[in-house]
Amino acid sequence: MKKIAYIISVLLIFAVAGAFAEMPGKVPSLAPSKQKRLQSSVASSIRQKQEHPGVPAVPFNLRATIRGSNQVDLAWGYSSSTEDGFVLERRTDMEGEYKVVAAISRGSLRYEDHRVYPNTNYLYRVRAFNCDGYSEASGEIQVTTPPDLLPSAPNNVSAQIIEGVTNDECKGPHVLIQWFDTSNNEDGFKVERKREGEEIFSEIGRAKTNEKALIPSGCAVWGTSYYRVKAYNSHGDSEASNICSADR
Repeated sequence: MKKIAYIISVLLIFAVAGAFAEMPGKVPSLAPSKQKRLQSSVASSIRQKQEHPGVPAVPFNLRATIRGSNQVDLAWGYSSSTEDGFVLERRTDMEGEYKVVAAISRGSLRYEDHRVYPNTNYLYRVRAFNCDGYSEASGEIQVTTPPDLLPSAPNNVSAQIIEGVTNDECKGPHVLIQWFDTSNNEDGFKVERKREGEEIFSEIGRAKTNEKALIPSGCAVWGTSYYRVKAYNSHGDSEASNICSADR
């Protein structure tokens, strides 16, 4: 309503200025210049309102969806168009002050937070901003991430050439892999290899859960090969272990 009243007042000013320009007894050459100055003043006022719309409105209906132990998706509502963007803020129970997690561009009303830790309580809020400042914060929302569902990566992986091994797949030298198990929720381990000059690791064997002994990883090939190990369970694979090599 304020904007409509403002437009009507501007139109009335132009109408009055035009009427005075046509009244008898007035100097005709002055009315156009006054009208031009008036138009310029009104245009400047409109431009200033566009350039400085005031502090933006407050975002509302902040909500969260927990996607896993390392991801929380946030979304919120907004009913104005004067924002230049949003800032998402977060804190934990251990932190007293909110910290900015991300700046989100205008018109975007969601954010995926991948920088969270398992089994941690987080509090979020969001603000809109523009050239005139920041809005008040939205309502606060609280989430707790679940415990980590994926196993942790094995470490201390080593490779060794073993001569004289015979099995159903290959006779002759093999490469045996040994590692240290760091997880307690794996279903087993995947052994991966890439040969010198190759870009991608490929799975070449699996081992049972909690196995820390040497295991065969297939027939050895001439040259240098690189090996790594991943733990896995029903939720997926762990990060890869360190990379080791074996020469033949």
